[in-house]
Amino acid sequence: MEAFSFTRVVELPQGVKPGVSYTGVLSAEETRRKYGDGVFGGNYQVDEAIMQELFDTCLLDVLNLLQFER
Repeated sequence: MEAFSFTRVVELPQGVKPGVSYTGVLSAEETRRKYGDGVFGGNYQVDEAIMQELFDTCLLDVLNLLQFER
């Protein structure tokens, strides 16, 4: 969510964060310790066109669920 241009409050890091793996159920404290910055893994940033396509698709899905006319 933080990667959308309209929700960013700080500059995002460059690069890729390795994925975090675990088995079982984590407590809130364990989850914060495992994930640190809250990113589960992958690119911190992608091209803005990809983010726009994702947003547009999500919006259409929500409008469909709400049964709004397009």
